[in-house]
Amino acid sequence: FEYTPEEIDELSKCKNSLLYFVINYCIIQTHDGRKLVKDIGGLRDFQEQILNTFNSNNLNILMASRQTGKTVTSALYILWFLIFHPEKTALCVADNFTTTKELIDKFKISLEGIPFFMKPGISVINASNVKFDSNSRLVGRTTTKKSGIGLTVNLLYVDEFAHIGEANLNDFYRAIFPTVTADPNGKIILTSTPNGKNKFWEIWKAAIDGDSRY
Repeated sequence: FEYTPEEIDELSKCKNSLLYFVINYCIIQTHDGRKLVKDIGGLRDFQEQILNTFNSNNLNILMASRQTGKTVTSALYILWFLIFHPEKTALCVADNFTTTKELIDKFKISLEGIPFFMKPGISVINASNVKFDSNSRLVGRTTTKKSGIGLTVNLLYVDEFAHIGEANLNDFYRAIFPTVTADPNGKIILTSTPNGKNKFWEIWKAAIDGDSRY
């Protein structure tokens, strides 16, 4: 298939503007069914801020209450990242696969909804993996010290970080973080609702205080 000049122009706009892509081309699940973001009034101001922050920073930590759209917002960012950056691997992990699958399902809903000319070829798609013909892929796993084995991870997304069991978290943290941070362009996104004083709280407080030890 050949792109039309209009399609090439839209691809360029989407690659250069994360918000343009999300607002104009991403579909999300609402209580009224699946709808384009622009058809539900666009993004809220704080959701735009989250996306811009993810795009601008390599290390991100987000503490938010439930029902703020942090998971779907993260899924939309990962979709844009993988479509417009070839040969990248995004690893999505959580304490249990049900939580991991929630993000992957939101990712798939938006992937299915984008126009044909923008949709990458898909070589693998199942419950825990989506791989494009550009060799970019999303991998879903649970948090163990072996979660990242065999992967060169360019984007690490950890959902409900504060609710991950301490035993699994420490092994996972020590094993995976050096791998991602070794890439000067590697990205880490940690999101969670609060859950007392734990590793997530320590990292979040260090970020607020400007302490880079974590």
